[in-house]
Amino acid sequence: MKKHSLLGDVQVAHTPFKGLDTLFKEFEKEPFTSLSFRKKFRAVNQKLLNLIKKEKEPCFLLPQVIDFIDRVNKAHILQEPYRFSSFEFWLNRFSNLTPQENLDIRSKIVGKKIPREEYHIYFPISMDKSFFGAHFVAAHASPDVDTTIASFWGWVDAFASRVAETQHHWSLPGPLPNSHFSLFFQNLFGPALLQSVARSASTLTLSAMDLVSQRDLAKIDITSDVCLLERDIHSKAIILVDEEGYFIGDWRSSDAEQVYYVSMLFASLIRWFESLIHRKLINVFAKKTIHLNDIKKALLPLFEAPLSSSELLESFSSKNITYVDDYLKKILFLEKGLETSFLELWEALDPLTDKSFSSFFGAFNNLFQPKIFDENECLVEDRPKIFALVEKIITRLDQLVFKTRAFIDKLSVRFRVKAEVLRVQDPIVSLKSDVEEIKAKIDSLNYITVVAEESAEKVAPIGVIHADDLKRSVLGTCSLRDFSNPHETKMASYLEVISVIDHHKIELQTSSAPCFHITDAQSSNTILAQLALELNNRYSMLGLDNKKIENDISKMKNKLKNTDDIKQLLRLLQLKVNSLDIEKNYIHSNREFTEYYCFLYAILDDTDLLSKVSTRDVRCVAELLNRMKSLSIGQDTAIISLDDIPKDRDFAKKAASRILQHEDMYSIYKQIYEHKEQEMESILACCGNGNPSTFFIDTKEQNGCCRVGQSKIFPSNYALFNAWATKIRELWYNEAKKILEVKSHLDFHLHMISTIAGAKEVYKGLDSSAWDHEDEMWLFVPETQHAKERLIHFLNVFHTTPSMQNNTITVEFPGSNWQELSHIFEENFPEATQIETTHQGLPIAILRYKPGSLNSRKAQVSPFLPRLIN
Repeated sequence: MKKHSLLGDVQVAHTPFKGLDTLFKEFEKEPFTSLSFRKKFRAVNQKLLNLIKKEKEPCFLLPQVIDFIDRVNKAHILQEPYRFSSFEFWLNRFSNLTPQENLDIRSKIVGKKIPREEYHIYFPISMDKSFFGAHFVAAHASPDVDTTIASFWGWVDAFASRVAETQHHWSLPGPLPNSHFSLFFQNLFGPALLQSVARSASTLTLSAMDLVSQRDLAKIDITSDVCLLERDIHSKAIILVDEEGYFIGDWRSSDAEQVYYVSMLFASLIRWFESLIHRKLINVFAKKTIHLNDIKKALLPLFEAPLSSSELLESFSSKNITYVDDYLKKILFLEKGLETSFLELWEALDPLTDKSFSSFFGAFNNLFQPKIFDENECLVEDRPKIFALVEKIITRLDQLVFKTRAFIDKLSVRFRVKAEVLRVQDPIVSLKSDVEEIKAKIDSLNYITVVAEESAEKVAPIGVIHADDLKRSVLGTCSLRDFSNPHETKMASYLEVISVIDHHKIELQTSSAPCFHITDAQSSNTILAQLALELNNRYSMLGLDNKKIENDISKMKNKLKNTDDIKQLLRLLQLKVNSLDIEKNYIHSNREFTEYYCFLYAILDDTDLLSKVSTRDVRCVAELLNRMKSLSIGQDTAIISLDDIPKDRDFAKKAASRILQHEDMYSIYKQIYEHKEQEMESILACCGNGNPSTFFIDTKEQNGCCRVGQSKIFPSNYALFNAWATKIRELWYNEAKKILEVKSHLDFHLHMISTIAGAKEVYKGLDSSAWDHEDEMWLFVPETQHAKERLIHFLNVFHTTPSMQNNTITVEFPGSNWQELSHIFEENFPEATQIETTHQGLPIAILRYKPGSLNSRKAQVSPFLPRLIN
């Protein structure tokens, strides 16, 4: 961290991993370039893991990891995009790390090594609990600064503590607009942060990547002994692979039974032929006089006969006959099937059985040698010689049958029987397959294999998904940040919310106790910052060494003159306590400063530069600034104290004024808000030219029937807004009509134009009384009775709210429906003075009031919105 006199000038520097240039040169040449995708993927992840391992603790490596991932993608090292989730996927399943080693790697990445149990303030993971499947930390749709930062740090903490067994996803639906915030965020973590980490899909759903497992899995080479199958077939999911590890198929107990049955049908023909040879030998040699032709006539036809001539087949069902016929055609490539002769069968089996048939047939042909016959071709009565020949034939026949049985029992042959005779096809899914596809394909099977495609012909098995896992009611979990109602996001029914940090009203049902932090703070990041400060205080060293802390404690013992001195001594004593545990736990100063900076940015944005704050918010901001200053100068200090401000109803306002007029605070928000003012100028110009812009991005669907938005402008922007106001309202109205066409239930449309103070106004202490314009609220409802009733309901309640009291309110009806709207307002909002107009514009109502008097949509508008009643 580069130290500067003011906080706004502090820069957190992140040095890339050492040796990356050399490493990436290796990725661009042999032998790496000739590797398969699977091996490249393994090598890249292993290299990243090695780089992380080499870094000494304490460290904060998330920016370096993002940089590494970005370089892999820019150099096209892998055939598909490489993301942070890719590394976590490999880390969990293929790194061979112990669970504790896995957590240690995560700690180095996030810059915080603390007992996992400490993260229970965010997630319900006490007593070493973890959750099945993947975990999402979700921002709400059309993400603003508050939800983006809250969800990002929620993801960091979820990843660090390994809330779930598999993946941890940061869900940020819909890319952030190109603004100062996106630049601010990416400057802290690298330009590739959003592309590498954020999940922009609008729905929260799981894929096979989140559910695949190596639990109870055995990968068996197709050339292995079949005994390996018998050992594991009832206890494990068995995947058959070739010598390079590519997927061939599955092997289940049902497969073994069916294949064994078919194989035994074929084997029975072999045994029948063996028995037939035995019988014929006995019969021919049992005669008193034996002629050479008698032997030939008795034995040689046995080999010429087709297999279909076997009386054994008479006991076979038609289905079994088909199995044997297919076995001959598909496994032994004998096109005639059962019409194949036994000689042709044995000749086909000969190279597959170590020439056993040739050996047997050689011994068999010895029966026809002249030396055992006389000149009349009658058998010579020489029992030792005859029995020796017969014994040799029978022995070789036994060897032939044994070798044939060994061939039949080969794993590769058995699998071919499954695939080609029984025609059983193994369903597979890819890593991207969703839960519905997985359930459809697994059907009644006990598992399904997940594969990664490397070419059109080759797929590599990654693992399996067990049917028992898919039957769980909860397949994954979710943490919500800056919203708490599941209907505000498209979340699959098999996901359950386990953690919420929010400052809005809540509607949520869960099957188990979640971790909730819901307050009336003006920003979710106020809550998150307080939790982080509480946790970090137990482990942070503020970048100080033990000697420095002891010296400061000694100085403070004789300087306890006021509350600030006592508080500083308490902080130093806590640092001393933390130093005793530094060998086991740490929080890197870069991580801590960056985290606080993000929280502060979000709080300033959501409170419009502390113009709408609670006591909780200002106390939190003061603490953040004090901690950031201490970290930046390497010295425990408190630059802002609020203890002397009276604890009355004006405390928050006075505290905010003191904070905002501090030079360190000004150095931070000056850069932010000057850029925001310039950015708003560009946005307004886009709207004025009829081009798409982000002016209406902060729009939410609420209560089932309302579409409510807010655009915040600065005093310096008002002149440009006023010049383009008619065009901007037209853009909003047209968008409302488009929404109404596809979502007819959204028939109440409201948009606020709210002026917020800029950096200079705030620093000088100027309030809204110095502004000479008005803020606006636009209202539109279609010509239906339900919609008009919603408008009436809203006006009837809203006009009595505190923000509308002692206000100067006017209303304009520019459209042809002015009479009806005029009547509604006369009856339900009599305080609004109606302005004459041409009535040739949009069929909307334009409510105008004091600038800055209606800035909070959440607190000042949302509670009074109409609700859809089913």
